[in-house]
Amino acid sequence: MSKNFPDVDSFPETGAPKFNKLSGYDFYKSIGSPKRVVAPMVDQSELAWRILCRRYGADLVYSPMINAKIYAQQGRGMHRVREGFFNQDMGEEGAHVLPLGDGKDTDRPLIVQFCANDPDLLLDAAKSVEDKCDAIDLNLGCPQQIAKRGKFGAYLMDDWDLVFRLINTLHLNLKVPVTAKFRVYESEEKSIAYARMIQRAGAQIATVHGRTREMKGHKTGLADWSIVRAVKQALDIPVFANGNIMFAQDWHDCLVYTGCDGVMSAEGNLYNPAIFHAEVGHDLSSLSDRNGDHSVFEPMRMLKVAHEYLDIVATLKTPTSHGAIKGHMFKITRPALCIHTDLRPVLGGARAYDGEPGEDRVRDYRAFLHELAKRLEHDESLAQYYTRPNDLPNYYVEPPHLQDTLDRTTRPDYIPHWYVQPYFRPPLNPPKPASGNEAKEEAPAAKRVKIDSNSPFESLWHEAESLKEQGNEHFSKAKYAMSITSYTDALLRLPSRHEPCPDASLQDQVKDTRTKVYTNLAAAHLKLEQFKETVTASSEALSEDPKNVKALYRRAMANERLGGWSRLESALKDYKALEELENEGLVPLSFHAELREALSRLPPKIHAVGESEKTEMLGQLKNMGDKVLGWFGLSTDNFQLQQQENGGYSVQFKS
Repeated sequence: MSKNFPDVDSFPETGAPKFNKLSGYDFYKSIGSPKRVVAPMVDQSELAWRILCRRYGADLVYSPMINAKIYAQQGRGMHRVREGFFNQDMGEEGAHVLPLGDGKDTDRPLIVQFCANDPDLLLDAAKSVEDKCDAIDLNLGCPQQIAKRGKFGAYLMDDWDLVFRLINTLHLNLKVPVTAKFRVYESEEKSIAYARMIQRAGAQIATVHGRTREMKGHKTGLADWSIVRAVKQALDIPVFANGNIMFAQDWHDCLVYTGCDGVMSAEGNLYNPAIFHAEVGHDLSSLSDRNGDHSVFEPMRMLKVAHEYLDIVATLKTPTSHGAIKGHMFKITRPALCIHTDLRPVLGGARAYDGEPGEDRVRDYRAFLHELAKRLEHDESLAQYYTRPNDLPNYYVEPPHLQDTLDRTTRPDYIPHWYVQPYFRPPLNPPKPASGNEAKEEAPAAKRVKIDSNSPFESLWHEAESLKEQGNEHFSKAKYAMSITSYTDALLRLPSRHEPCPDASLQDQVKDTRTKVYTNLAAAHLKLEQFKETVTASSEALSEDPKNVKALYRRAMANERLGGWSRLESALKDYKALEELENEGLVPLSFHAELREALSRLPPKIHAVGESEKTEMLGQLKNMGDKVLGWFGLSTDNFQLQQQENGGYSVQFKS
């Protein structure tokens, strides 16, 4: 059977870089031989989070992914956009020493990650930050639709030549090493060949995510550590393993099983930033012992983690985005919010105040934590919260590579809700209760899951809310492509409007969230002049709320830009709908002038386009008619169109 991938030897030699720099294991040792690594995460591995993660045991942290094409752009307003990706004005990102707390904080070692599909643009972007980091990483693992449309991330797996050129260009021209993070193929042989090509191109560290490109969202599944191990054995450079790191014990087991030089965590770190802490990873099951000594688990206390993160945000000069703060707070406090659901809107309504100094920036979040602290203090005194509820869903799936599958002490099925802990995604089709008597016995529990605070759907809804906030933050900084990613991810966590809401009590909130996300998604597509996508997103929002002024306006604008008689008619119809809403006082004053102008502009435009399309259509009909009539010695010139009183036409033969 022939291979469906190129031979590594078919690629050019690596070549000698312009600058002297460390490579491979020499570079790895120079940054402290990191074993505990925090992954690059869009709007989540920002400076404040990186500082927190280092305090909690991380040896190396990556920046959020930066779009090289956007970052390399010049022009008005682009400096502000670049600073939103990686702030250099304040001098804190990439600093060796940060004057916070005891003065021991640092933003090194740091690897800055870019996504790209143009070697020259990637090099321009990377050069602007190479003095602020220890290496530049190329994202070859993003599996989202935005990556597919933009041809970057995991969708470069189809173009090995381009991947080679991207890495090799950085290797030859940067002062710092280049690294790469990528996903595997289903075939171990192809995964090894791909990794060898990446090494040949000049990558000095390879991070192997043991999932394929198709494994995402509810189809995430388990990472395959055996392929990661095979890649590690095939390369001569340091290799980091990524995937299945949910408990502290997991990264220990991953190192042993794969033989990798380090282990990277993404989602596991977001829900439990203490996952790499030296004192965590002992007998976690003892947390359910009401009378036990839990002092060793202090780093896992939710309130401690949340307050420390806010301390950092309040102290930094570098602004932390609203979306990042809210996203982290929802993930850190998720277990408690499953119990105290009435505090969710309190956190959802919290905001950061960028223009205000220090503690004033985060006062809303402090107030939320103050109220949560009172609840948790009371909860800790109750015996019921030290035992796993019978109806608590359990979606944990043991990886097949555990060193001791019988040891539940380090991977307990229950941790009290005042500690940070892993979050396990529910499967796409969770098992349903059995039929007959067994179903009757399970009915009360099933009903409770539907309305209980531990319902996984409620967590998904709040994830969607958090992603919506992230999208809004990206949009405010003109990161329109990134906002589309966040909005799309938010929608993936919600049922479509054709599906029933899994929790009837949340039906109105879910509809409101979905409407706002589609409305905002339409705005982002409109900014990028993706007019068909704008129409689609706007139409979804209007299906939820026919009086959605913003969605009507955006759909009208997009249809007008698309042109054509049918599109222009649709645009005019939407503008007329806005005129009716204006009479109801629902259209903002800022829209009135544009609405008047559009209602005046479109009718003659529609008439002109209609006449043009009619002429074109008649010409096409004439050509077709001439071909048919030619068999009879006739042509369309033997006929004439006669307009009727009702506006229609009849065909008359000319003798």
